[in-house]
Formats: sequence, structure tokens, C-alpha cells
Amino acid sequence: MFMKTNSSLFQSILLLVHVSIYALFFSTAKTTQIQGFGIPFLRKAFSSGNKMSAESKAHVRNQLVPDPGLHGISSMQDIQHKIDEIRILQNQYSNADLYQRKWAPTHTPSATSTSADDSDSGSTLSVLQFNTLAQGLSAGPIPSPFDTNSDHDTNSLKALYGGFTDIPHPEVTLDFQLRKWRLMEVLLGADISSAGETSTQHEANHGCGLYDVIAMEEVDQFHGFFKPLLNMLGYQGRFVPKPNSPCIMSGYFSDGCAFFWKSSVLELVNERRYSYQQGNQVYLILTMRHLETGKIMIFAVTHLKAGKGVDMEVLRTAQVEELMQRLEGSVSSAARDQGVELNDIPVILMGDFNSDIREEESCIRRIIDKEDASSCPWTSAYEIDPPDSSLFTTWKIRGDTTQQRIIDYIFCNAKNVDGFECTHTLDVPNEDELEPTKFPGFKYPSDHLAIGAKFRVTKS
Repeated sequence: MFMKTNSSLFQSILLLVHVSIYALFFSTAKTTQIQGFGIPFLRKAFSSGNKMSAESKAHVRNQLVPDPGLHGISSMQDIQHKIDEIRILQNQYSNADLYQRKWAPTHTPSATSTSADDSDSGSTLSVLQFNTLAQGLSAGPIPSPFDTNSDHDTNSLKALYGGFTDIPHPEVTLDFQLRKWRLMEVLLGADISSAGETSTQHEANHGCGLYDVIAMEEVDQFHGFFKPLLNMLGYQGRFVPKPNSPCIMSGYFSDGCAFFWKSSVLELVNERRYSYQQGNQVYLILTMRHLETGKIMIFAVTHLKAGKGVDMEVLRTAQVEELMQRLEGSVSSAARDQGVELNDIPVILMGDFNSDIREEESCIRRIIDKEDASSCPWTSAYEIDPPDSSLFTTWKIRGDTTQQRIIDYIFCNAKNVDGFECTHTLDVPNEDELEPTKFPGFKYPSDHLAIGAKFRVTKS
């Protein structure tokens, strides 16, 4: 163990150890990964005038073998022990306890529902939406598992630690061999206050993961890390990588969208993986059966194009239009195939939309303002129109630029479905609780804050 007075010496030793571990891991990775091209869900229409081939448009690199760091991990207790070990190490530098959060009632029960506090009126379904900050978009000056792309700008602001160079000790905070376990800590609901819970309720809520559904973006360690761990805890998962992920350019695995569900709560009926017609982004649509109520439900996760300005909003709006059409088609198909009514199918859409509803021409308007009779009326789990002044989902500092925005969302069709409503959302930390450099940091492992919601699902 070391003292803070010797932190610089320890940092040097720690960095040397990390480089050695990375070298061992990457030498293994180079012989066990694949670079896939032409995957069915990545098919796009290429114009005859486009000189780039379909092959160059769909370059996917997946990690196929378990992360060496999972050796000896086989239970929830092992996972928790590892998380505690990492947090204790980081606590030597600064307070590394996650921000404590709690469920806040929405106070907006539907006209046909019973009281939001009546737990016997239906089954509660909890969901989490989380952009985890990919390793390939936040790595430091360490060897990457693959050669960098010739187009990768090593001198750009984001080339070193994703541009988060002002956070304390980025070599520790953003070391993915440490940070991935802190991400798991969030996924397991360790930051949710247990005040008022009995020991039985706490075990039920936190013992094998708090959330029934987890939607994730910027995931580049799905097959090697997140999937094996969450499988241990009773989750099943699906993944769709970007057809040409920027993580590949920096020498890492492809990032994409992931979706996990508890197999004791939901059963997969159908799944579709898509790449948008415009842009390099992806989305997943899954038709599920809620086991307790028998209801057919549809879930979607996406990550829209990043970038500010009207042109970017136009592109994101086109992506939203495509997504909405696919979702409406999925609802119609599920109603036909499962023999249920359209207004009996709950839909939950989650993702990083890279668009703040408060900004000009936001594509989010295309979702929540759509009220024509032929389409599904969407609502946000969180109050966003207008949003509470304290609400944010990302707050980060890169160089001289500070961004506090609402760009992660959970949408649902509760207005249009009987026996389905959002009852709670996860609150956000107060500004005075945050580290000076905001997100990421010792107290939170991503530049996005995970958001969550609870839904009541009842039989028709």
C-alpha cells in the first residue's frame, strides 16, 4: 500500500505495470480477434457514383475471447470483490465513491392507472440507459491492440485520453483495466440509495443486478467483458457494432450499441440489427415477451451521429425518421404475428441521441411532437419539455470547452398503451456534489450519466 505523499512514484510504477499488462493482453488479442466485412445488418445502398466499396464501408473488429481480467471471476461475490478492490485503489488518489442517487416518482400516472405507490397493481420493470465511453475513445499513451488508421489524427484534442486531460490522474481514472469495473458498478446499481429498503428488498434489488433491462452505447468490449459478466448474473445480451467505428481508427475494437435483459423477466421473440442509411450509426430493435404479464413489448437502443450545428441536426433527424418507421413496422409486425392489438404493445426507446431538446432544430422534436393519428405518440420518461433546470445527462470539460447537455433519453408510448406507465426516474446528482472537472472522474466512470426509469406493466 502507498501514501499520497509518494503518489508520483506510485503513478510511475502503476503506469509501467499497466503497460506490461496491456502488452500481454494485446499480444493475445491480436491472435484471437477477427476483422469482419459485409455483415448482413450492415448492408447499405451504395450509389454507383460512390467509389468506396461496400467492403471498405463495413469494417468491423470484434473481441471474441474473454478478457484475461475475468480469470477467477465466476459469481456476483467475485465481481463485487473486484469492484471493491478497484475502488479502494482509486480512493488512494481521491474520493472514488459513486454519486448516490435515488428513484424519484414521476407524479404523472395515466388516467386509467392506479396510484403510483400501489406496488400490487402490476409488475415493475426497471431500465437503464448508459453511454459507457468506449476504451477506443478514451485511451491514454499506451500500446493499442491494433495499428492505428492512417487517417487517425494523433495531434487532435481527443487523441489523448479522449481530450479529458484536465481530470485528475487520467492514467488511473481512464485506465480501462480499472474503469471497466467501475462501469460494472454502475450497471449493477451500486449507486442507488438503499435507504428505506429492508435487507430482503436490498438483496432482491441489488443481489444480481438492479435493472431488468440495460441499454448501452460506445461499447467496444461486449464479447470479451460485459457479456460474460452479465451472463453470470442472469442476463442475455445482443450487440450491433458500427460499420466503421472510430475506435478502429485509433487501433481498438469496434464500438456499438448493446442491449441486455434479465432472462427471468423477459423472453426474446424477435430481434433486428440495423445500420442507418445515412451516417455510421446503428440501432437494435427487439421484440420481447414480459413473462409475468405475458405482454409483448418492443425495446430499441440507438446512438445517433455526434456533432453540433444545423447540418448535424438534419442528419440526426433523418436517422430518427428511419428509426421511427422501423419501430412502427415492428409494432405492426408484432401485433400481427402475436395476435395482439396495436395499443397493447408497450415500446421503450433508449439511447444517446446527441441532440439537446433545448437547441435549435433538435431532432428530439421529431419524436415527442409527433401526434398524427397514424403514428405512435411518444413521451419522455424524464420531464424534458421544458426540462428541469437541474437535469443533465453529460457534463464534460475538454480543453477550454465545457458542455452541459441533455442528450441521453428514455422514450415510451405509454400515452397510447393500456396497462403501461412510467412511475419513477433516477435523479441526477446536484452540481455541488460534482468533481471540479465534472465527468468522467474518480466518482463516475463515463462522460455520460446513466439515466433510468421504472415502468408499471399490467395485464390487459
